[in-house]
Amino acid sequence: MSLFAAGLRPVIYTAYVKDNANTPAETAEFVREGFNWLAFVFGPFWAAYHRAWSLLILLIALNIGLSTLEYVAILSPTQTMLVQLFFQIMLGFEANDFLGNLLRKRGYILVDIVCGDTPLRAQLRFLERYFARVSSQPVSSALPHAHVAPRSPWSSWMSNKEAK
Repeated sequence: MSLFAAGLRPVIYTAYVKDNANTPAETAEFVREGFNWLAFVFGPFWAAYHRAWSLLILLIALNIGLSTLEYVAILSPTQTMLVQLFFQIMLGFEANDFLGNLLRKRGYILVDIVCGDTPLRAQLRFLERYFARVSSQPVSSALPHAHVAPRSPWSSWMSNKEAK
């Protein structure tokens, strides 16, 4: 049964895993797609919580600049509020993309896009796909003492990506 048929609203998540992780399923990070209300309402605090320091500095500089323009009477308080609201709305729309880029800079790779009505169901769907990929790989004929590194289920995907 699909999520729409069950009357649930599906949400899309992008799944990132650490590039050199032995067990990618344990290092998976999920970023929800769509508008981020917490970033919209608590912009600088949201950026600090996610350790997005460059974004935090940009938001602080923007607030200082707008306050300065209002103080020297270049902008009225209404204009300042409208500009601030515009930037908060833009942050709400772009926050999750910013998080994805931040994860890529920290060594994560985008491996899957999953859908679920709750974050837990999206994670379960990701794990089901992950273990289906792992179980479909041929078992190595190496001896147990050979210490062969396990092959990542996304290694073929990465080699195809690098070939392009």
